[in-house]
Amino acid sequence: MKTIRIYHLILCVLGLIVSCETRTKLVNHKEQEIIKTLRINFHDNILQLNPIKAESRSEQFVKDLVFDPFIEKDLSSHLFETYQVDSLLGLYTFQLETDKSFHDGTPVNSDAIKNFFKYLLKNHYDDQYVHLLFSSMDGFGPISWYRENRGIKDSIPNGFQIIDQNRFSIHLRTNKDKLLEWFQSPIFTLFKESSGTYIGSGDFELKNLNEDISANLVRKIPGNHKIETIQLSFIKNEDLVYSEFFRGALDIILYQPYRSKPTPQTERLNKILNSQYPDYQITQSEKSILKFIEFKMFTDSTLLHQVIASINSKKEESIDVNNEISYEPLHVNSLKNNMALDSSYHQMQWYSELLSDSSQYFTNTPNLEFVETNLENINPTQPQIVIREVEVEFWPRNIKKLSKNELAQELKGDNNSVILILESFPEYVIYNNKLIGINTGTSFSNMVRDTYYQEIETY
Repeated sequence: MKTIRIYHLILCVLGLIVSCETRTKLVNHKEQEIIKTLRINFHDNILQLNPIKAESRSEQFVKDLVFDPFIEKDLSSHLFETYQVDSLLGLYTFQLETDKSFHDGTPVNSDAIKNFFKYLLKNHYDDQYVHLLFSSMDGFGPISWYRENRGIKDSIPNGFQIIDQNRFSIHLRTNKDKLLEWFQSPIFTLFKESSGTYIGSGDFELKNLNEDISANLVRKIPGNHKIETIQLSFIKNEDLVYSEFFRGALDIILYQPYRSKPTPQTERLNKILNSQYPDYQITQSEKSILKFIEFKMFTDSTLLHQVIASINSKKEESIDVNNEISYEPLHVNSLKNNMALDSSYHQMQWYSELLSDSSQYFTNTPNLEFVETNLENINPTQPQIVIREVEVEFWPRNIKKLSKNELAQELKGDNNSVILILESFPEYVIYNNKLIGINTGTSFSNMVRDTYYQEIETY
């Protein structure tokens, strides 16, 4: 009897310790740990909550969770339950999710969509996709329509029609098959404006923003097992962030080995990445650093092939921006074997924007001599070779979905360039082993949207 009492006392003490560290609730009359908070750090503060313009990664993360885009890149939607497309007629019918509301309690209905379109028409008509939408819409007519109607409160081309409070249609007169593509643009992110404040309808609402220290994202409608609060901190020191993760104060971290300085913390992270059985879960985000060679002003395709065949590349991949995104493996050995012997001699100037030595990528041949120079000595009318490095959001999954101009913009290159990828350096997402539901192969915000902690089994 005495032994049983001591055993019960120990259990009670242990129960008190657990309850101090985590929140608990009774499930089937058994105490069970259910963690509802996720802790993440960003280096950049959140200075504004603007769905039109996100300046930093932290603002983009908050924007993605607080506001609803019309159409995701995979053509799914958090706003529309269904949509029907007749691209031949240019007629699109959208069914809104039922019982969806903005964070101030007002409904997301067809009137809200109309008000949003009026806001875009009045304030963002210069945006490429906003202009394309309204100028292609039935009823827009000549350009004078915009000049004559923009000041009218309820004016909007009659190509937009409200069917009922949960359904609306859009009829395009031109560009009839382009609407879903346009709706993937960040400009089509639903919000309502009130006294200069942007109010969203997404899964989370931003609370307690202290732009220098922290912020909270609170789930609008709590769900079973799902994270209800995301606590954001803004620690600038990377090594301190990693230390906080290892001591359990953060649940998820982002790690880019290529740009991290050697420290005891990064050495530990590198061991985790290289371990066959790591102590933490690891996946990759869609953010990577690409190191590549950009070939400019090459009008002679034979010369270009000769040059590329002489480059020491591990990846052997090229992107021909001039061909509407052809992303084909470039077999350098095949190029070398099939290249006809050319007795002409060419001296190719190249320069690098990297801090590291880049001469390793160039090997002289009897017909080609690679000469390192600097930007000031390059003749802009002659073929140019430059080694560059850029951080991208799309690599590698979404590269085929980018338009020619979007890819050139992402790589900060020339529209007529040919690009040879030398190396890619992925960013890693490292997270607690108890977390499940990580949505890999997508943006960081979508990756954690439906994350939750496993419940501890009790007996």
